[in-house]
Amino acid sequence: MSDMSKPSFDAPLIPLVVAFEKPQEGMSKIGDVARRLGAAVQTIRLYEAEGLLISFKSSGGTRWYSEEDVLWITQIKRLISEGLNFAGIRHLLAQIPCWALRPCRPDDHARCNMRFETRVPCWIAPEKLCVEKLKECYHCTTYRRARDFVDLKVHADIIPKETGDR
Repeated sequence: MSDMSKPSFDAPLIPLVVAFEKPQEGMSKIGDVARRLGAAVQTIRLYEAEGLLISFKSSGGTRWYSEEDVLWITQIKRLISEGLNFAGIRHLLAQIPCWALRPCRPDDHARCNMRFETRVPCWIAPEKLCVEKLKECYHCTTYRRARDFVDLKVHADIIPKETGDR
């Protein structure tokens, strides 16, 4: 089991935070989410530090989450309770080909680094892995939909058989 006190990914992580002035309607503060899910605030921050979760952060420093984010945090907790560590969850997410989640032009696919990356999903190192070079990944189709595919047994048909064919 991974040491849950610090990030385990060996490359520097980008801050997975989207800054904003005012929370969107229906968003909850990190403390409220933690209480609701029976998790520590530090645990949710660690999910962010591990690259599993992108947070909204107000100018005052408060992290906010949508209902969709809360469902994703619940899935992360479930995966950990089933025995996966952070590296295992990142690996699982990296196996989902982004071109199965959003349109991809053939020339983008041909030069896409995600075809060969099997350890981390694209939003952990977008400057190296993302063809689109987005400013932030929170609204990217790949980040938003990848969480729908964490049960790979159900979605095995979209996972490439060989890493080189990705």
